[in-house]
Amino acid sequence: MSKEEKMLILQMVADGKITPEQGAELLRAVGEPKPVAPPRPASAPLPQKAGEAKPDAVGDDVGPALDKQIRETIEASVEASVQRAQAAAEAAAKHAEKFAERIALEGENLGKVLGESGENLGKIFARIFGGGWAFGGGNQFDFPEEIKGELPPEGEIKVDLSTRNGRICLDSWDEPGYRLVVMRRVRAMTEEEARVKVNDLYEFSQDGLNLRARTKELQSGFFGSNVSVHFILTLPRDRQANVTVSSANGRLILDGLKGSSLRASTANGRIEALSNDFRRAELDSANGRIQFTGKAQDLSVRTANGRIEADVEGAGDWELSRANGRIELNVRREAGAAYEVEASSVSGRVDVAGLEDAEVLINEVRHHTGSRRYKARSKNYDTAEVKGTIKATTASGRVTVVF
Repeated sequence: MSKEEKMLILQMVADGKITPEQGAELLRAVGEPKPVAPPRPASAPLPQKAGEAKPDAVGDDVGPALDKQIRETIEASVEASVQRAQAAAEAAAKHAEKFAERIALEGENLGKVLGESGENLGKIFARIFGGGWAFGGGNQFDFPEEIKGELPPEGEIKVDLSTRNGRICLDSWDEPGYRLVVMRRVRAMTEEEARVKVNDLYEFSQDGLNLRARTKELQSGFFGSNVSVHFILTLPRDRQANVTVSSANGRLILDGLKGSSLRASTANGRIEALSNDFRRAELDSANGRIQFTGKAQDLSVRTANGRIEADVEGAGDWELSRANGRIELNVRREAGAAYEVEASSVSGRVDVAGLEDAEVLINEVRHHTGSRRYKARSKNYDTAEVKGTIKATTASGRVTVVF
């Protein structure tokens, strides 16, 4: 591992993008050797007293010996400095917001092996979820269940769905009630064995407008048991909803929903939030592409590895950030609205187009590092009744904002 790569990992820890434990695991995952204790320097000879004879065995070896001792001392000092930098980064990161604090335990464990690049990260996740690790030998058996229910005619629906290993899908229909399809999937040698494995995997409850479904804890864990639970929930199209969904390993699909809040998080998987209309939307993925289309007054999109694609209508407070990958934002402007946009990339281009009436406040390019920072706002921003703010940042990748 090069010095630059090592410092990038330390910087990610300091910025709170990964925890100190994740940083330590990352250093090991990409080949950082364990620290080796520096050799103890040889004891310096006592000063020679006046009148004593000089030793016979030293001769011309004094120069190389001193050079070796100095070199070892410098190397030990450098190693100590690196360790102090790591300790300082860990101390700073303890107070930083955890990247995926709402995901399940497996998701938190998976975050420990995040790579500093998309290639390494992809290999690590493929090694964890692929190659027959999550699903061993035997046959695949599917056991679907359908739950239907009525809802009170007034009020916002509250949805809370969580699975350790599986996909979550939400959409809408023209019926007044809801429908929840639970797909339990397992690999086993026989159907009898499969039925034993899928017994008592999840729990569902309804309390008026509150719908809650989540997988239960398994002694051997979901991945070790070769089981997955997928939730597919359909809500009335004309109703508002407050939605929270999370999966440690699986795609999240949210289509045609509206309401006060949307929170979606996954450790490994894509998030597709399409044609939605929420006052606030938060989308988090440790490894996977995130797509959002629709409206959101407050929008937060974060991923460590994977592209961010957003097509947002109107104006609001929108923040898109990632560690590795491209950010593409298309803004469907609201008539009379003024915008402020700030975009930056440590390693990659920054392009902002279509904001012809903008006043450029910052346009920095650091040629020695390749970093770029751009900030501009509409000339009538201070007096506009409708304002939108956009912030898009990435460590490695291109940022494109088009109005």
